[in-house]
Amino acid sequence: MIWTYGFIIMMNQRLNMENLLEKEKMQNVFNTGPDAAFISRLSDGSMIDVNDSFSDMTGYTREEAVGTTTLEIRLWRDTSERGLFLAALEQEGFCENMEFEFGRKDGSRFDGAVSARKLVIYGIPHLVCLIRDITERKQAEAQIARLIHQLEAERNAARQNSLTDSLTGLSNRRSFDEALKTEFARLKRSGAELSLIMLDVDYFKNFNDRYGHVAGDDCLRHMAEVFRRIVVRSSDIVARYGGEEFVVILPDTGIHGARELAERIRKAVEALDIPHDVSDISKHVTVSLGVVTASPKQMDSPDPILSLVDDAMYRAKNGGRNRVETAVLLD
Repeated sequence: MIWTYGFIIMMNQRLNMENLLEKEKMQNVFNTGPDAAFISRLSDGSMIDVNDSFSDMTGYTREEAVGTTTLEIRLWRDTSERGLFLAALEQEGFCENMEFEFGRKDGSRFDGAVSARKLVIYGIPHLVCLIRDITERKQAEAQIARLIHQLEAERNAARQNSLTDSLTGLSNRRSFDEALKTEFARLKRSGAELSLIMLDVDYFKNFNDRYGHVAGDDCLRHMAEVFRRIVVRSSDIVARYGGEEFVVILPDTGIHGARELAERIRKAVEALDIPHDVSDISKHVTVSLGVVTASPKQMDSPDPILSLVDDAMYRAKNGGRNRVETAVLLD
């Protein structure tokens, strides 16, 4: 709007001059500018002149607009925005590129950037106001904003998918590794305990060979439902560790709480009554679980905790399966 302020300044400096040629030049600038322009009295808000662009932009002819106010022709879609506009004028004496929504004669609306200045014409305070139609720009901005939102949503979905096991909907190995590092670092600072539960479906290869991989996938999904039903703290994390192995991160949890939760998981899996007639220990699917509780405070990494819980799980398997074995690694 560089030309508009040149016009306003020229109006301010020259409108009171009696030189008719200057007035004619000013009138030509006013009438032929690309922005909608109007001059109104400050005392009552009535418009004393509008240009052709004002008529083109709003649908009101000069004859219809002159003598009325912007409120009467409903130029302002929201009268509270008019209040903001007037407040800026009152404080500064001018405003520049304030963006509002305006209305046309036919009821449609458009976005406009308003620049205005107070000036005195023949001793009477007036307002010169120019409105640039920025509807296309605002629509483009809105489209860009929608695209950005869509890209953000797709990026978040992609990240979520990269951290989620597609079969069970639980966290995957990558997500588990990140979560374990985060919780290990946090508990190392606080000095609290960290527990892990690792479990393996007993004789799962036999199960797949006997019932097929579709049934095997269904079995793993049933495991996931058990976890969702029993592991309910928001701070706890359940992940499919690989194949038929699952792992649970239990921050701020001691050995007794972790073992109790592991027993509940074991019993809940038994209660599913999923047939497994090629298991050496039961006619139904069972799991073997290892539990470890450690204090990360004096440790450099979570690797020893993982190694210990893996050992505990294999002790459960070697000790007869369908059982829980525990280990503790504290200061």
